[in-house]
Amino acid sequence: MLVVYELLLLNAVEFKPFIYCLVGLLFALINLKRINRTHRYLFLLLSLVLFHQHYIYHSQDTIKGVVTTINPYSYTVKGLNESYLVKGEYEGQIHDYIEVTGEKTEVNKTYRQSMIRTQYQIDNPRVSTLKSMSFLKFKISNEVKDNDWAKLILLNEYHEDFPMLSSFSIQVSGVLLVIKCVFRRFLTEEQFKKIRCCVIVLGLFYFDFDFSLVRLMLLLFLNRENVIMILLAFFPKCSHSLSFLLPFGYFLYTNISRRTSNANRYIFNGLLMLHKVHKFSIFQPLTFRFHQFMAGVLFIAALLTVIFGQSFIVIEFIMNLYSKCMNATIIERLGIVGTPSVVGIGLLVMITIKGKDGYKKWVVLLMIFSGLFPLSTRVRYLDVGQGDATLIQFPLNAMTVLIDTGKPSKEGMLSRMLNQYGVSKLDYLIVTHDDLDHSGNVEYILERYPEATLIDKKPASVPLFRFLLNDKTYQGDNENSLICETEVQGLRFMFMGDATRDQELDIIKILPHHQIDVLKLGHHGSKTSTDPLFVKSIQPRYGMISSDPKTYGHPHASVQRTLYNANVRALETSKEGTISIILYPFLRYITTSSHGFDIIETVIR
Repeated sequence: MLVVYELLLLNAVEFKPFIYCLVGLLFALINLKRINRTHRYLFLLLSLVLFHQHYIYHSQDTIKGVVTTINPYSYTVKGLNESYLVKGEYEGQIHDYIEVTGEKTEVNKTYRQSMIRTQYQIDNPRVSTLKSMSFLKFKISNEVKDNDWAKLILLNEYHEDFPMLSSFSIQVSGVLLVIKCVFRRFLTEEQFKKIRCCVIVLGLFYFDFDFSLVRLMLLLFLNRENVIMILLAFFPKCSHSLSFLLPFGYFLYTNISRRTSNANRYIFNGLLMLHKVHKFSIFQPLTFRFHQFMAGVLFIAALLTVIFGQSFIVIEFIMNLYSKCMNATIIERLGIVGTPSVVGIGLLVMITIKGKDGYKKWVVLLMIFSGLFPLSTRVRYLDVGQGDATLIQFPLNAMTVLIDTGKPSKEGMLSRMLNQYGVSKLDYLIVTHDDLDHSGNVEYILERYPEATLIDKKPASVPLFRFLLNDKTYQGDNENSLICETEVQGLRFMFMGDATRDQELDIIKILPHHQIDVLKLGHHGSKTSTDPLFVKSIQPRYGMISSDPKTYGHPHASVQRTLYNANVRALETSKEGTISIILYPFLRYITTSSHGFDIIETVIR
């Protein structure tokens, strides 16, 4: 197991090439006498393979892979180890095997949390098609193009509410489960093993070369320890994905020492799901077999429907029953959203190693309670690219407010961030104005949180908020943006929408001595907003800017100069990612998703 943990470290941590070689050599020297010669050579060999996959393979500007999604201005290519976001239009079809040459850059780590497995971006691509979609997939694609459920099942189009149904490995293992249940009396264990091998090979042919299917194939012939070593060597950074962590995470944790061997699998997997996807249902482990079985049944039924040219009425009927069952009130209420705190996980690990079983239960209950009902106020400026979305959560989640929703293209990113920050209910949705970069996901938010009250017109009123210029009407959508402020624990926050300098000057006429601690800049830092007189009058300490400089060049140089001259510290979501201001009665600080940190009390009076 020592070789496994060393490879795990090399796989998970992004060392520079020189440091990587140094760490690998250091491991080899330390374990010169601890492990036998065979394992020593195996470690060195797999380390070289991992080094090649990690650095030499990714240093090339040409990649090969399968097209998995196509959008109007970009498409995603799934390679052997990573997925790539290629900027530009693609005229082919999903599942084409292509070669792309272009300017490859690593995607900002902020986006990694919200972009599924996409680690690199390719600009100015030159594309050549190596192999078009197979005849079988081409026929299936044409047959199911008008049916969303069939596309989810047969073309594996990701759906946030039904992730298991679009998972390659769960579909294949589900088919095997159906075969085992139906033919249990007629098959011996040896025969079933051969059938399992054939089904996985057919799955590799249909689904292309997929990590999860390779994992299933290797587990047929090798023990778990050897499978982990091979996967770590040939799939860099696979140790970050759920496809690796769910099957092997508990095994790796319990084999660290005898003290961790008694860890509870249910709690471990629950914390893992909350950390990676920010959502976990208490029923999920109990119903996993059911999900797996349903994935197999639906895949077989949908495939037979396409082959025999029948309608999808039966598939739609089964899916509607399945969705109603999964969306049952009791299941939703017993679901948990949010990310467990590092302190809580550390405390649980310590108690797992040294504590008694009774203490473990209390720590788990404390973690769940603190996750559901935090004592702090949290103001989060969400990173949604060129757009606005601000989430405000008051202590004990007594009230949750979302100001603007970003562009329609950021729906998936917004959804995952709401899960990440534990938003199970929304009280108010404030839409400052109708521009799509502010109101693009209103329908989705109201569908997800039907209890939310929509505030999008003057005069506006929300508890704990004050709306400025609430009785004035201007020409133009930007000028009529809802402008609001709130005060939390002595700190004042102002949100400008896309209001212009005219509105800013009107505010200081009405409130000449009004001071603000944190200002959300108007119009993403455009030169049409942030008048020097306005900034000088309200004297903010922080200026929050939500934009993507690649789109319109925001924030404008004149705005940056205005903030600098007024001694306002500018924080941009394009550089920092999501910016969170956390307010406790005894401590106030700022964190960012790019690991920035600052204690506010040293800056804000």
